[in-house]
Amino acid sequence: MDGWPLIFDVPPVIENDRTLVPIRRIVESMGGIVDWYEDGYIDIQKDGHNIYLSIDLPVALVDDEPVYLDVPPRIVDDRTLVPLRFVAETFGLNVEWDESTSSVYLNNH
Repeated sequence: MDGWPLIFDVPPVIENDRTLVPIRRIVESMGGIVDWYEDGYIDIQKDGHNIYLSIDLPVALVDDEPVYLDVPPRIVDDRTLVPLRFVAETFGLNVEWDESTSSVYLNNH
């Protein structure tokens, strides 16, 4: 992110050409807040905007508007993984994929 590597305790997963990552590390590095609820709901807040997600549900609410996801959030090794590009772009980050290194670069505009 912005030229600095992010280290995860659970590695990212690629599913249907989408990269899923442990969400808390990404959101907190953007200055946002993540709340996770026992019933499988995730609330992400940043700069007055909210994303609501649910484990295994392919639709999110972005500021109360439905947005359909190619891949739903999931739990891997007790961590919540979500589609990286969806969350990053929703909060205004530029996302670049480097296929030669299987790396994702996130940058603030």
